[in-house]
Amino acid sequence: MNKAIDLLTEQIMLTFRLMTDGRVPFWAKLLPLGALVYLISPIDILPDIIPVLTQLDDIGVILASFKLLEMFAPADVVVSHRAAIQRRRAGTVGAADDVVDAPNFRVAEEKPKRKNS
Repeated sequence: MNKAIDLLTEQIMLTFRLMTDGRVPFWAKLLPLGALVYLISPIDILPDIIPVLTQLDDIGVILASFKLLEMFAPADVVVSHRAAIQRRRAGTVGAADDVVDAPNFRVAEEKPKRKNS
């Protein structure tokens, strides 16, 4: 059971990283968003007659959208994110994992403080 929870946690972390990565095509990011819309919409593949069983289609659609996003994302991007997740879980996070791609970022220079005379 713990292995399944670990795999699910890793898949959720990978999906979040891929959704926020600019190298992943926009149309691929629409898949999980579409699954979330399906989740909140009143239309279901299986009608909600049987309480637990009918929630399985919702879970299946969400998980399928996560895997499809992974399949449509560039392979090198997926590999680098998976490696970063594994390093974070192992506790060997390096400085490169915390780098944010911000091309328009600049450090504002501080003006020297004036002495009031």
